[in-house]
Amino acid sequence: MYSDPTRLDISHETSRKLIHLTGLLFLPFFSHNARLVILVLSIATGFYLLIEIFSKKWPLPIFAGMVRACKRPEEKNTIDWGAPLLALGIITSLIFFDYPETTCGLIHVCLCDAVAAFAGRQWGKRKIFYTYNKTYFGSFAFFVSATLACSIFIPFWMAVAIAFIGTILESIPMRHWDNFVIPLGVSFCASLLLRI
Repeated sequence: MYSDPTRLDISHETSRKLIHLTGLLFLPFFSHNARLVILVLSIATGFYLLIEIFSKKWPLPIFAGMVRACKRPEEKNTIDWGAPLLALGIITSLIFFDYPETTCGLIHVCLCDAVAAFAGRQWGKRKIFYTYNKTYFGSFAFFVSATLACSIFIPFWMAVAIAFIGTILESIPMRHWDNFVIPLGVSFCASLLLRI
């Protein structure tokens, strides 16, 4: 959903969205061993935060470089909370919701957010009036990808409704918190719709 090439170097955004996409690797394990996914994400998040906290004094060359590559220019001297909030959103969804609901939340935050960012940067011209960096085209790409991907796991009409909710959540300027809010909000709405 980012469309201003002067604001953000494409390689940083690509690195960030690749991290989002790696969240999809946990999808096959959700229904079989959610506890293992929670454990792995918790350890990875703790390790990431340690790297962020101690990278100034004792940088681990490979890991500190990877973390630096994913940071936006304005985040170079601060902790980037995007990855920990993404992990926390997935963990919380796994704890409170069942497989289909959590899967929809994960698809929205991992896949559709990346699709929206790439589409918005590439083809988005008009920014959404209440955001500084998201475009209508990026939001449209989010909606379409969410509908198509979630319709694999839930009925199509529900996928459309949940995609609409996810698109609204993604369009709200929350600075990193969307990584937490989207999987929870989408999973919650999916759980309500699946009870109908």
